[in-house]
Amino acid sequence: MVHVEHRVTVLPTPPTQHSHTNRSQFKSMNRHYMVPASRLGLLPWIVNPLMGYILVLQTIGRKSGKPRQTPLNYTLADGSIYCMAGFGAGTDWLANLKANPNVEVRLPGTIVKGKAEIVTEQEVIERIFIQIIHNCGFASLFVGLNPLALTDEKILTKRGQQVVVRIRPTEIWAGPYDPGSKGWIQSTLPFITLSLLLGLLLLGWRKAVHHS
Repeated sequence: MVHVEHRVTVLPTPPTQHSHTNRSQFKSMNRHYMVPASRLGLLPWIVNPLMGYILVLQTIGRKSGKPRQTPLNYTLADGSIYCMAGFGAGTDWLANLKANPNVEVRLPGTIVKGKAEIVTEQEVIERIFIQIIHNCGFASLFVGLNPLALTDEKILTKRGQQVVVRIRPTEIWAGPYDPGSKGWIQSTLPFITLSLLLGLLLLGWRKAVHHS
């Protein structure tokens, strides 16, 4: 059984900027909304520039040896996947991947296996931090940033003790929208249903006009 890490949040912000209430809210959202949505393959319907872009990172518990899943904002750059430990070096999932860097990442369109490492290059850390904040959508309001008026300078003023993590893909699994998969059914079914309803309405209208 997969256990969900509840001690982290989707928002990549320093711990001093979070109240206990905010942490509880994010834990609840992760447990009851984001992780179940990921398991059901619903991430493509949730992520967008306004709501933010979210992956689900699966690490192996350093003590239990069991899979642990954590929703995180992310960005893609330099052929790798990047995410951040918002509460710094003491974050549970970060400690897990330090013990075992082999991770699994569930992206909105596919699943990727990879090897994780902590980024130490300052230029990369700042560049990726900016990109991830941009990818938070309206969640960036929680760190005092207007998503409609983000500038690199303002974003960097919000940097705290976050730890940037790079995940280098080692294996890519076919996603729900790749050849041979059935994600197309999920995405086209509403269109087909709407087309049939419109067709029936049009047929009924023509019959009513003909008999009038």
